[in-house]
Amino acid sequence: MPRTDAGEDRLSCSRREYYRAEMTSPTTAARPATDPSTLAERLTLADPVAAADRRAIRVVRAPGRVNLIGEHTDYNEGFVLPIAIDRAISIALVPTTDRRVTLTLAEDGDHAEFDLDAIGPRRGAWIDYVAGTAWAMQAEGLPVRGFRGLLASDLPREAGLSSSAALELASALALSPAEEPPVDRMALARLAQRAENDHVGVQCGLMDQFASSHGVEGAALLLDCRSLAFRAVPVRLDAVALVVSHSGSSRSLDGSAYNERRAQCEAAVTRIARSHPAVRSLRDVPPALLDQVAGDLDPVLA
Repeated sequence: MPRTDAGEDRLSCSRREYYRAEMTSPTTAARPATDPSTLAERLTLADPVAAADRRAIRVVRAPGRVNLIGEHTDYNEGFVLPIAIDRAISIALVPTTDRRVTLTLAEDGDHAEFDLDAIGPRRGAWIDYVAGTAWAMQAEGLPVRGFRGLLASDLPREAGLSSSAALELASALALSPAEEPPVDRMALARLAQRAENDHVGVQCGLMDQFASSHGVEGAALLLDCRSLAFRAVPVRLDAVALVVSHSGSSRSLDGSAYNERRAQCEAAVTRIARSHPAVRSLRDVPPALLDQVAGDLDPVLA
């Protein structure tokens, strides 16, 4: 993967011929695949409903992330330091009143849809992240509405850049009748995490959804995954660059041992807490304590 700028930031809105909501930096130009005007025009060419009412078209966007510190520490209630990047998922859409979500991938024309009142179980496909977000929003009592949309991405899938979290956050924006769901950003991130945990079936922590929903231009974000306190950590992008190198090996959480790793961490905590009740997560286990209890743990857990 080529060098990439980083530090993309927030949900913001602007009005042109269509409504645009995004989690992005106002200083970074969109790439052709996700350029809002181009994507909106492609939707009008592909969908007669959009063509009939161009002013109703919205374009929403959510970025991926690079994690600087904190692999597998989020669900262990530790600290993480992600940074949102300039690669993102965008959806051009026209709202509908029929309670159906119809979405097409701009890249290859793959098409999927579902009924908001009968979402059903996961299908094992990319649409699960959209349907799961709709399910989680409704479970929280948040309003949703149907839409017909075209999804474009310059965020590589299965590259470890959190395309799934970006899709969940973009979906939340697309599904909301308002500019964005009527909850704060942390609640929005946790809602997207619930979609991935309970509908898609990946027991991820909060880091990816947090990074996509909270990114700050020119900064990484230090998050305490226990208290959920966070602060921006400036990154001198005028002096340094973040370089992401793709090994060529696909990475997909739902097809990996990710859930197994989380279960192993939780099993270790359960064992340790029998003799040390104050331990709630591996965050509470300093190296000296781990050495002390290692003999009581399965070798994989120690």
